Amino acid sequence: MSTKRTVIVGTGPAGTSVATALAAAGVSSLLIGRTPPAAGIAAPCRIRTATVFHAEPGRLLVLDKDGVRTEPFDTLVLATGTYTAELPDGDGRWRAVALHPEAHLAAALDCAFALDESTACLVPTRFADGRSSVPWIFVAGGVAGAPDAASADADGRLVAETILRDRDASGSEPATEPVTRLLAPLAVPLALPDLAEDFVICRSTGVSLDTAKAAIDAGAADLFRLGQHTTAGAGFCRGRRSWLALTALLRERTGAPLSDLLHPAFEFPAVSVPLPALAAWHQPESSL
Repeated sequence: MSTKRTVIVGTGPAGTSVATALAAAGVSSLLIGRTPPAAGIAAPCRIRTATVFHAEPGRLLVLDKDGVRTEPFDTLVLATGTYTAELPDGDGRWRAVALHPEAHLAAALDCAFALDESTACLVPTRFADGRSSVPWIFVAGGVAGAPDAASADADGRLVAETILRDRDASGSEPATEPVTRLLAPLAVPLALPDLAEDFVICRSTGVSLDTAKAAIDAGAADLFRLGQHTTAGAGFCRGRRSWLALTALLRERTGAPLSDLLHPAFEFPAVSVPLPALAAWHQPESSL
């Protein structure tokens, strides 16, 4: 009998579906999310209300009411959903225009990504059995392009079936071709309207449009370099509120294709964590 430790991140439809299916088969798992699942899940599933802010091979870093702790895993299911991507309109008001995958943890674990031109974002590569490009990491739900709750629930059942099939084996490389499943396209074209030069294009760090333009013209030719030069996209939201607008600006000023502008969203931490909590965490062996 396998003793592999399965951890599921995300308490939405996909994560809950995985945990429920595993529990029905008598397989234990740990379900972690910022909020409890909408429906109870029978034992042997354990549920923890916590924020996962970093992932590396074999362990997660989580923050709960008792502080920062590590959570080991052998099999990881990322059911982290989506976030709302925004663009400013001609009046300088920010409007929701798309859903983007919540893929920071997948990026931290070096999963492969595919470019979704229609939403100007990168989506974790997913195989027909629910695996990512890393065999022991699965992606399900919105992060894998599921368009609605029913699809996310079906994703969860599929992932659980694969885990159950592999639980007594050592795991193997995916034998199927990647499945391309894209989110709904942008509601408007990827472009910025005429905006004042002092318009704040990154609300988390206060970077203005003219500052971002100057950095791009000086050679900050992708999102990563633009963040290094200006801190744009490196604030408390970890880029979620500004990346789309910054991508539009980069494409406008460089003429480069999206494939040259975007990069997997690896940021430490993946979500903001209070500095006192990190300071109180003593982990001499940490690679961070």
